[in-house]
Amino acid sequence: MELQDVVITPIYLILILLTAWFLKSRVTNKTTRKYFFPALSVKIFGALVLGFIYQYYYQGGDTYNYYYWGSKWVWEAFLDSPIQALEIIFGSSETHNPELYQYTSRMIFYDTGGAGFVSRVAGFFALFTANTYSTIAIFFALISFMGSWYLFSILSYYHTPRTRYIAIALFFLPSIILWGSGLLKDTLTLGGVCFIVGALIRLIADNRFKATHLSYMILGLYILFMTKIYVLFCLIPCAGIMIFQNFKVQIKPRPLRIILGPILIGTAVLVSAFGINFVNKGGKYSLDNLIETAEATAWWHGYVSQEESGAGYTLGDYDYSAGGIVKKIIPAINVTLFRPYPWEVKSVFMLFSSFESLIFLILTVYVMFKVRFKDLYKRLSHPLILSLTVFSLTFAFAIGAVTYNFGALVRYKVPILPLYLIVLILLAWKEMPENLKK
Repeated sequence: MELQDVVITPIYLILILLTAWFLKSRVTNKTTRKYFFPALSVKIFGALVLGFIYQYYYQGGDTYNYYYWGSKWVWEAFLDSPIQALEIIFGSSETHNPELYQYTSRMIFYDTGGAGFVSRVAGFFALFTANTYSTIAIFFALISFMGSWYLFSILSYYHTPRTRYIAIALFFLPSIILWGSGLLKDTLTLGGVCFIVGALIRLIADNRFKATHLSYMILGLYILFMTKIYVLFCLIPCAGIMIFQNFKVQIKPRPLRIILGPILIGTAVLVSAFGINFVNKGGKYSLDNLIETAEATAWWHGYVSQEESGAGYTLGDYDYSAGGIVKKIIPAINVTLFRPYPWEVKSVFMLFSSFESLIFLILTVYVMFKVRFKDLYKRLSHPLILSLTVFSLTFAFAIGAVTYNFGALVRYKVPILPLYLIVLILLAWKEMPENLKK
């Protein structure tokens, strides 16, 4: 916390709240209006609290690095030459300009993919906030809020009776308030996922491409492409499932419908896999290097856990063969959604995460018992439920199998927590339409 945080941030808070007041009537309706300012407030609150936690509890960390070894040097470049600052933000990190070296050499994430992108986004906000940390963090929270509110508005329109519970899922979970609101990569990822899912629902349900929803789709795609491309490719099969499940009711011959389902879904999965390989050829997420990357990531997080925080977990012996990975599917999903268990808690923040995970476990068991197996199968065929279930479980497996650290896992799973809870909410409801519409 510095003097400029006390002076500049309150001014921006007033401007943001005034702007929100004027926009409220345009982005809300009688159903969603009462959630607007509470949702915005908890986002801003989470962004500020996260800064205090990293400064006084962790005394460093990712958000610290994005600021002190990222946006700070963009601001320094701006004071010397605005053109150079803009070149750092919008230029390619692969082009090493000697004139920029005195700044970029101090930006530890400058040429490191997603982390570098976050540093440059923070640097962009630094230009008109005098590099004030708390204000930059609030702008990150606004990006996440915009994506979440966009998805919330769409879901509340198609599932009005469930609006209160959808609001809780998207805005008021402890992990979403804290880890999905501050100056972190996960904040942008959450916003990007919500933009894409919301746009998919509207574009498919409306059966036409409106410019507004298409622009949100492009924004979400860009955010995920620049931050965590593997999240983007996890969404591709889900899009294929959503499209097919929504329109399969138009296929009259039932045998044809049964045959085409697995074919189209399988095609979507293959497109996702080959897409990762093509876009990231030779990189750590290419098919050739995927298992090696997973093993190295798991080893590193496990090592850090043992040496520093003691917040590590294990899924058993390291066996990253194809067969070994298959055996880790259920344990990995379990650790992401339902752990740490109460007896695994070793810090205050693990306690909050454990309580949240316990609630998720209780709700999951409740829904499984409430919905009979026959009804469960029928409800899972709903396009939104099936696509979000596939995304939640595949992504839960992906991060659970390689993270091996509860501290990191609580951040990585932020994009799937609201979507998985929305799945439980929709499954538990009595009435369910066949397609995405009411």
